[in-house]
Amino acid sequence: MQVDTYTMVSDSEIKDKKLIASMMQSSGDSSCHLSQKGINKGVNSFSDGDIWINLNEGVNLLCVSKWALCKQIKAGKYTTKLVHGNGGQQYRILLSSLPPEAQQKYWMARRQYDIQEKASASDEVQEWKKEIAMARFQAIQMYNDYVIAQQRRSPRRKKTEIKREFVNLYNRHAYPELFDITKNLSYSTVERWQKALKDSNNDPFVLAPGWGKQRGKRKISRQAAEILIACYDTPNQPKIEEAIRAARKIYEMRGIYSDACDMTLRRTLEDHIKFNADVSGFLRYGNKWLNDTMLPYLERGRDGIEVGDIVVADGHTLNFEIIDPVTGRPKRMTLILVYDFKSNFPLGWMIMPTESTQTIAAAYRHAILTLGFVPRVFYIDNGRAFKAKFFTKTSDLSGLSGLFERLGSQVINAWAYHGQSKTIERFFGTMSEAERQLPSYLSLIHI
Repeated sequence: MQVDTYTMVSDSEIKDKKLIASMMQSSGDSSCHLSQKGINKGVNSFSDGDIWINLNEGVNLLCVSKWALCKQIKAGKYTTKLVHGNGGQQYRILLSSLPPEAQQKYWMARRQYDIQEKASASDEVQEWKKEIAMARFQAIQMYNDYVIAQQRRSPRRKKTEIKREFVNLYNRHAYPELFDITKNLSYSTVERWQKALKDSNNDPFVLAPGWGKQRGKRKISRQAAEILIACYDTPNQPKIEEAIRAARKIYEMRGIYSDACDMTLRRTLEDHIKFNADVSGFLRYGNKWLNDTMLPYLERGRDGIEVGDIVVADGHTLNFEIIDPVTGRPKRMTLILVYDFKSNFPLGWMIMPTESTQTIAAAYRHAILTLGFVPRVFYIDNGRAFKAKFFTKTSDLSGLSGLFERLGSQVINAWAYHGQSKTIERFFGTMSEAERQLPSYLSLIHI
């Protein structure tokens, strides 16, 4: 049983509906598609007051999945019909057979669309469309001139063969300026333009593209886009598909109608990532990612220093196992390495079960023995063992000054969470290649 749509809306909406119906009837087209921002009108037949919508519109109006809607259609819950469309037969759903809430949502979105359409309506062809239309018109003129010239030269040649020859030459950039505007042509497209010009008394603007009344704008409202971006820019780092599903749930809870398909939402997010990479990356990956990839940085110069002036020390957990001398069991040991800043040469090292003050002091001693003198600056990690009072300042227990201070070395601690400031990290990256050749190497699966 069909439900009368006029009982589901207010008086003002009934007037809007009758006005739209009269406009559609006067156009003489019972299957007009208005797919501008707001809502797609679908397949309409106003002679009997019926409006038919496609599956995507039904999914958004009913807030269900396409699979669930198809299941309801097969169960006979809604009045439907089959029409011929892209890819074969397609379902159309009678609007009046939908629940009252879905019908009201449809008319509210449609009325909002009509307001936007009137505000942006213009009788003049947009400038970019004029440019495309004139380029197509010139291509048609060259097409006809080429056919006439070739027929004079070879009267026995078939006209179709000559036309296809021109299309092939055109697509090979025979006219680069026009090709940049019209792009690739086909024989059927050129013939269709030829017929359109003939039917319009050679009006070049009949070749203007009919799409893109709001070029560069997508069929998604600002509110819906903000919700989508907020679902994506979170520390949980959701995938694009997950963000789209989360946004659709919020649309449903808040009663926001959006007929944008998943590909439109995906392109919206891809543009956001492209043009707001710093903000999106910071919200998803944090301050360290922002500093490592986006923020400006300074490069240190090595021209003003000599070998041994500055040494860098850091710890590295080995990616292979060594027998622990205490427990006798295999264990991933820790390597403490002291590295020359000028020559990139490893000066001293020590391997122990854990990073400790004794290990660091032993590695520093080996570096001094290798150089033959005490370095002027000791650039160390920000770890707890490296910042121990044993190295940096007076100990509360012994009353002695820090080890580096007694040796005459100035201590500089690396900036926290800035691994790129320590040149030794590059050596650890090279060392990992050698680690993978060892029989006791532990891959990420075993770690």
